[in-house]
Amino acid sequence: MTETPETFDLDAWLSGASRPQRSVRIFQRGDMLAELDELGREIELAEAAGDAERSLTDASPAALRQKYAELSEKFAASCLDVRVQGHDVDETREIMGERYDKTQVNAVEKDLVHDALVYPKMTREQFDMFLDKIGPAQWERLKVTYSAACREIAQPSADFLPQSSTADDTE
Repeated sequence: MTETPETFDLDAWLSGASRPQRSVRIFQRGDMLAELDELGREIELAEAAGDAERSLTDASPAALRQKYAELSEKFAASCLDVRVQGHDVDETREIMGERYDKTQVNAVEKDLVHDALVYPKMTREQFDMFLDKIGPAQWERLKVTYSAACREIAQPSADFLPQSSTADDTE
């Protein structure tokens, strides 16, 4: 049955509506990046040297790539998907209070993002420790994700999906 203006149930629609939420993947083991960098350089050197210049004790490029893959899996397994929900203008003003000036931008950003956390829930002390542990680059990614939840149009992105083909495409 097709909805018409006369049959549309706005109350039912509103009961299922929610604000946009966005998520970002945060990695626990940032220290592993240096190991991956070093291993990547070893792979490049081993490939450039070729079999003739490699000694019997040197690892082959294939063995180094296998080690890199295993380390990458460990790194990826350390992730946490953090989910935030956007604020509207009034909520943002309320959280900011009277404190907004150029010297307190970082504190205000922390207050806003902490309040927006959907998953995982954290106390403010845990959140501050979390930010200290993940470092400034991942904190920036979290702020960008929060900003997207507040300001971007609520629609999914399927850019990662393969393009569909039609019968005309295969001819």
